[in-house]
Amino acid sequence: MDKGQPMDKGSPVDSAAAKEGQRRSVAKAITWRIVATSTTMAIVFGFTGKLLLAGGIGPVESLSKILFYYTHERLWSRSSFGKVSDAPRSRHVVAHAGTISEKEREAEDGSRAVTVWFTGLSGSGKTTLAYALERRLFDQDLRSIVLDGENMRLGLCRDLGFDPIERAENVRRTAEVARIANSHGILAICGLISPFRDDRRR
Repeated sequence: MDKGQPMDKGSPVDSAAAKEGQRRSVAKAITWRIVATSTTMAIVFGFTGKLLLAGGIGPVESLSKILFYYTHERLWSRSSFGKVSDAPRSRHVVAHAGTISEKEREAEDGSRAVTVWFTGLSGSGKTTLAYALERRLFDQDLRSIVLDGENMRLGLCRDLGFDPIERAENVRRTAEVARIANSHGILAICGLISPFRDDRRR
């Protein structure tokens, strides 16, 4: 793919890799549940010699664990223990203000810089819309930058995977770049899957 062409669902970075990760997770969960239930049934049959009893305990054990796991995850989701904090780790970091204020930049440009955030499933057209908007703004002499999810993962976010924590970090980094762009009078157009509601609200 040419570097000058916007990437949408054709790139393997965000779409194919995400789908592959999800498929692997589902496949691993299903196969593990089958193995675990079969093991329980084999143990029960080995101790009792009753095939009917083993066949009945297996499904009960499987359904019980699914219910308990769901309850366990719901309880942990309400706990803040071990969650990644947005607070900076360094205690002695001080923000430095520039000599040009945002109001001065707005007065110079005649407009206020904002962030437009496109979200949706892979292949839904986020990137296409983002670059179309960039073109329209450029034709109106307005400065803008497109922060595409796949492009971000090729550079600033190349060290991130697709688990919930790393997806949240991908969104956080992109939002931070957008914030910096806005503070310099540049409109930011973001196109990310952004699957988690809490991340979109930040």
